[in-house]
Amino acid sequence: MDDFAKEFLSETHEGIDRFDHELLILEKEPPTPEIISEIFRVVHTIKGGCGFLGYVKLESLAHTGENLLSGLRDGKISPTKELITSLFKLSDAIRGIVRSIESGGFEGDLDPAPLIRELSTFQPDWVGNPAPASASASASVKPVEVHPAAEAAAKPKEIPEGAVGQKDAQAASEQTIRVDVALLDKLMNLVGELVLVRNQVLRYTQLSGNNQLSVPSQHLNLLTTELQEGVMKTRMQPIRNVWGKFPRIVRELSISCGKLVQVEMIGEETELDKTILEAIKDPLTHALRNSVDHGIEAPDFREARGKPREGRIVLKAFHEGGQVIIEIADDGAGIDCARVAVKALEKGLINHEKLVKMQDWELAQLIFHPGFSTAEKITTVSGRGVGMDVVKTHIEKIGGAIDLLNRPGLGLTLRIKIPLTLAIIPALIVESHKQRFAIPQINVLEVVRLKKAELESGMEWFQETPVYRLRGELLPLARLDGFFEKPETGANDVKVAGTPYQDHFVVVLQAENHHFGILVHSVQDTQEIVVKPMSKYLKSSLFAGATIMGDGKVALIMDVPGLAQSASLTRAMEDGVGDGDCAGAEHQGRLKESMLIVECRSHGLLAIPVANVSRLQEMPDTAVETMANAEVFQSRGRILPILRLSSLLRGGRPDAMACSAHAKGVLSVVVFSEGERSAGFVVDRILDIVDVIPEVHLPASGPGFKGSMIIKGKATEVLDLAALARMALPAVFSGRDDSQDSRTDV
Repeated sequence: MDDFAKEFLSETHEGIDRFDHELLILEKEPPTPEIISEIFRVVHTIKGGCGFLGYVKLESLAHTGENLLSGLRDGKISPTKELITSLFKLSDAIRGIVRSIESGGFEGDLDPAPLIRELSTFQPDWVGNPAPASASASASVKPVEVHPAAEAAAKPKEIPEGAVGQKDAQAASEQTIRVDVALLDKLMNLVGELVLVRNQVLRYTQLSGNNQLSVPSQHLNLLTTELQEGVMKTRMQPIRNVWGKFPRIVRELSISCGKLVQVEMIGEETELDKTILEAIKDPLTHALRNSVDHGIEAPDFREARGKPREGRIVLKAFHEGGQVIIEIADDGAGIDCARVAVKALEKGLINHEKLVKMQDWELAQLIFHPGFSTAEKITTVSGRGVGMDVVKTHIEKIGGAIDLLNRPGLGLTLRIKIPLTLAIIPALIVESHKQRFAIPQINVLEVVRLKKAELESGMEWFQETPVYRLRGELLPLARLDGFFEKPETGANDVKVAGTPYQDHFVVVLQAENHHFGILVHSVQDTQEIVVKPMSKYLKSSLFAGATIMGDGKVALIMDVPGLAQSASLTRAMEDGVGDGDCAGAEHQGRLKESMLIVECRSHGLLAIPVANVSRLQEMPDTAVETMANAEVFQSRGRILPILRLSSLLRGGRPDAMACSAHAKGVLSVVVFSEGERSAGFVVDRILDIVDVIPEVHLPASGPGFKGSMIIKGKATEVLDLAALARMALPAVFSGRDDSQDSRTDV
């Protein structure tokens, strides 16, 4: 296939997507000349290209569609529901032929004659076709109604050569190029190798103490980071590329189910890596079909219960804490937990003894069980139990998690958390018996440092599983090295007596909706690691891959759900141990929010939403430098301004003069990031991370605060780090264009 044919097929795919989108608008809103002209242009462009390339079937379909749309554009045909349905069939037929050409080089076995005859019934005799005989087709010859303000725009205008519109179009086309995805993948792999070399150079520089190497190594670090970010942006695509097909899916599904459903999409511009987009396409489609088929009720049923006859599904996407959050919310019936319980008993998923102990949120989670369905009969849409388990499985394969918020009678919200990319991820590096492992940061909730005596005194046992009572919650525990010992030792044989280690670290992890802890000997640092796939001979449920560390040695990347499934942690978590705050959130019908609790001399205890925290860092106060009468520090090859929180909240200036009285020692820094800009807030102490229901009881007491809420029985003010950063550093956080050179944050 030559380059011209490839370009034509690629543009046809894009054009048909626009065609579907505009048809959906045309069906719901009064027709405008702009929409009709856009639909006409797509088919006209396809007809011209396929005629040149000799695609006969495609040309005949496009020619018939062009004649029909010409009458629609000139006001001789009105856009009835029957006409729009036939135009959707035209879209499907064109898309099918294009796929056949891409896969086999020819147009396939589709016979276009029946569809051409169907489209021709809508065409009056002015194009040389017989006048429509059916009532629906006769009605289609009524003149189209357009908005008066747009009537003038419907008249064709001659655009002189070299007009401004043509220049803009030409300039826009010159700003973009088409690049093969394989080339981008190769470039991403090369950047990954460069990141590994960067890590090795930085480690050697630190160990050697060679000051002459420190400047070029930091420059290499900076350039590698910028190159990595740039290459990743070339692979980023807006989620609208996946969502664009959903309105039509909902339209056809609602018609087949006899329902009225409206789709609203928020955050279509949210960008993800192309590989992530491909991975979530099917899960999101399944979830959407489930909302239409199981969630939204029939119009008469909704009306009888005081709801609008038309159901509503809201798709929402946004970035939060280095992840992408996707929510699919409907205003349907929600999950009938009693019906779920009956079906679960019938299928033997639970017994009566367990059912008595289960709460509604636990019953709702059963919809993710393979083969489970509450449908009474098998249809083309549902009933076979294939759907929500597919959603859950696919999301977890890419390192994501799925949660649900059920409101019986009011609707259901699915909340999906997924990483931005799979190639390079932030990870926590831990060590156990001199072996290093990487744990994806997306699964890490917190790290707790315990003395041996504290661990021994706080240990309890639950059904042969060791647990530790952390802030009142029982946390199942396992030694990391226990997973690799002989079977008779057991992964959960958490004995600490006689070990040479006086301190232990518990890494609190989250798998699905459960929390558990892994006991390690040391925690080193968080790093950006390059994920390398493992050989099929070395694959294990415990490992998600491998990476090469700065010293050239290999570290295994832990598969957190696989760790949870191993040993007897699964049984403990199924019985409710380790559900922690996730379970409480669903039980109370509200999603909780993680808060970082810090101490500040001027205001006592303060809370900071974890979603606003880029990272936590400790450093000696000697690392603070003064530049332009302001305090800064170096972090990961960048220069970040320092803001002393006590001084800020007292109304002081965030510069060296206002902070000169700070005591010598170690500084606790909360790093806040907004786009490409970052700043470090110095606090007196970092105390804890807790999950709370975000209920504000008192309004903000002043600028820089969000309000007050009760946290662990105490009235606590919640900080707004973004507002504080903009007040203290308006030149940095005033909405400057991040595309400008950002080699420093000052």
